Amino acid sequence: MKKNLALWLVFMMILPVCAWGEETSEPDIRPWTGIWSDKNNDRAFFTILPMSGAWTDDRMGEEPEDGALIVQMHWGSSAYEATDYRMTGLLDASGNVLAYTNGLLTEIDLSKEGEDQVTLLEDAGEGAFTMDDSGKLAWKDSCLFQADEFVLTREEIPVPSAEEIAGSFFRKIAGLETGSAGADLKKAQLVQEIFSFCGMYSFWCADAAALAAEMNAACDSLSDEEAAAYDANAGDVLETLLSLTDENTETDGIYADAGVEESILALRHDMSARMSLETLVHMAETLENTGDM
Repeated sequence: MKKNLALWLVFMMILPVCAWGEETSEPDIRPWTGIWSDKNNDRAFFTILPMSGAWTDDRMGEEPEDGALIVQMHWGSSAYEATDYRMTGLLDASGNVLAYTNGLLTEIDLSKEGEDQVTLLEDAGEGAFTMDDSGKLAWKDSCLFQADEFVLTREEIPVPSAEEIAGSFFRKIAGLETGSAGADLKKAQLVQEIFSFCGMYSFWCADAAALAAEMNAACDSLSDEEAAAYDANAGDVLETLLSLTDENTETDGIYADAGVEESILALRHDMSARMSLETLVHMAETLENTGDM
């Protein structure tokens, strides 16, 4: 099988340069993006994402600009209740302070099936995250008094095994039936399964070298027949998957007919899931001509 681990690693290294400009004076967002947590508040997770590629709702209507980041906090208080806090901020010139003035704080109650209740607590929260020399974040906020207690550390993101990637991605695509009755429904179900797999893992902020190694090992594990079947189906499936990450794409009725429309819509509106999907698909696209060897 032909694969290009080196190409993928180069792509991952130059992507931020392409995004921000090789000689830009804008602060580097890379130390900030990822998933963060505090050991003393283990039910709270913060996801910090780049403004680039965000949908309008992700940005809360703000216009994209260099140095801008999206922060999403989910703090579960019980199995059915959680606090949700969303904001967009701009790094200062030092790259060490992320300030915001548009914090949207809500409480979510999922206790009644089909009647999820969202209560708005604040729509103009102000504050800032400050990164110290060790890479940890301190937090000050105008409406969440517990913010002072947080010391956030970036999480190490687990990478699935080659076996799991092969079974949840490569072999699923290889096994897709085409040209038969119900083929479109089976493809819609497959797309939902792969999108859900990406939603389980934050591929976009995982270790690129470790993920590439597992992808290559997964690719190597395919038989010649499986590799040829994957090559035959991958172009159409990957194109469909990527189309779902575009805000302007309209999902047709096939997902409803396949019984996966609700899941697809939820995944599409999850920026982390979309970025994970894009990461996995773009990596797969560097593994060219898998059936040739």
